Formats: sequence, C-alpha cells, structure tokens
Amino acid sequence: MKSNWLPFQEAKIFVHKLNFKTGAEWQKYCKSKKRPSNIPSHPERIYKDKGWIGFGDWLGSGKLTNGKKFSSFKDAREFVQSLGLKSKTGWDTYCKSGNKPEDIPRAPEKTYKKEWKGQGDWLGTGNVKPSDKQFCSFESAKEFVQSLGLKNVVEWKTYCKSGNKPADLPSNPNNIYKKQGTWITWGDFLGTNRISVKIKFDSFLSAKEAKPVLKKLFKEYGIKNSLDWKKFAKTHGKLLDELHLPSDVLSIYSKERFEKREKQ
Repeated sequence: MKSNWLPFQEAKIFVHKLNFKTGAEWQKYCKSKKRPSNIPSHPERIYKDKGWIGFGDWLGSGKLTNGKKFSSFKDAREFVQSLGLKSKTGWDTYCKSGNKPEDIPRAPEKTYKKEWKGQGDWLGTGNVKPSDKQFCSFESAKEFVQSLGLKNVVEWKTYCKSGNKPADLPSNPNNIYKKQGTWITWGDFLGTNRISVKIKFDSFLSAKEAKPVLKKLFKEYGIKNSLDWKKFAKTHGKLLDELHLPSDVLSIYSKERFEKREKQ
C-alpha cells in the first residue's frame, strides 16, 4: 500500500484551497489528473483512523457526514476565543493537535463567509490586516491632521505612537492614499507647504513697492526679458531675499494673485 500520502491535516489544507463545495466536484477533479500523487482520491479510506470526519470537513464546505452542522459563527468564535490563541499559526497548530471539536471548522473563513471579519476577530486579538481596514477619506484625514499643528514626519510618527491616533486614520497615509490617487506630498498632508508658501508670499514687497526696485535692477543688470531675469534670479538669490523680492516675479505679481492679496 502506498505510504507517501501527505499527513491528513496537510492534505486538508491543500484541498480547502481548491474551494470545492460537493463530493461531485472532488470526484471530477480526481478524474482530471490534476490531483497531486501524494493526495488520495479516496481520503475516507486512507485517513479513516487518522482524523477523518467526512467530506464536508475534507472539502471545507461545512457539511458533516453525521447530519450535524458546524456550530453557529457566534458560538464557534466564543469557543475559539476561550483558547487564548494569539495568531493564525497558533490556530493552525491547534487544528493539527487533534483537540478541535468536530463542529468547529478548520477553515472558518470559508464556512462563515458572511460573518467572517478576519483572524483578529475570530481569535479575539483585535488585529486586522491593513488591506481589511476602513480608513476615513483623504480630505477628512488632512483636515484632522492639520488641526494638530504637526511640523514634519518625525512629529507625525511620534503622534502615531502616542496612542491618540483615531483608528480610521492610517499611520502610513502616503501608502494608503497613494493607492487611491489622492496623495500628493507630506507637506500637503500636514499642511506645512501651505503655511510656508503663505509666510514667504507675505514677506514680499507689494507690486507697487516692487516696481521701482525692479526697474532699478533691470537697468543696473541689463535685464531685458524673462530669460534674462531667470538667469539673474538664479545667481542672485541672496540679493533678492535682502530686497524682499520673489525669484518668479511674473507669477507672484500677476494681476489676479496680487489683487487677491491686496484684498486680504
């Protein structure tokens, strides 16, 4: 008799991944020649005295051969949480121990598809996979975070470790919101870009004040067009700072932007 069959629990893990619902599907699969040589086509014979319960358990469909059904999700979860298991590894080890009651499924995520909320909920650890978490919208997250007055990513990480961060606010917003196509930069998220730009803009001379200063610079440095100005601004940044002038005069002193500033 063949002796290189996989151990019962390992064989079941493989079969559960096939997602078969009936014995007919299993038989069809066995006839297709896709079945690995170490998985028996008649598991009820090979594993008769090695943990075999029935095809419902073998396939993970939830139906037991003795006519009984698995416990309700609520009762099964209550039982499992009483075991004090801390991880999926712990759960798998328990299932292989031979101590698991017949009416508790080894693959609860399949048996209780409608109620299933993850291993953290099943074991009672509270852990939730990042992909299963529901976060607030990007705009709501930004509004809340900017109210904190954080200045940089270091302060953000410190805040995340403080225990005060709401559960629906991701600790890695750059990854979560980037997938949604809403992420721009950390400066945008924390609000530091907006603040720094406003402070810098308010420090410039008004258009009226800048006009004679610029006229003098144009004459002194022979600036005749925008290209000349760009070259000048690139090499005279310190001078522009001292004169409270922007390097992009056309943008800062545009009619629309200046008029908006003057009204503030």
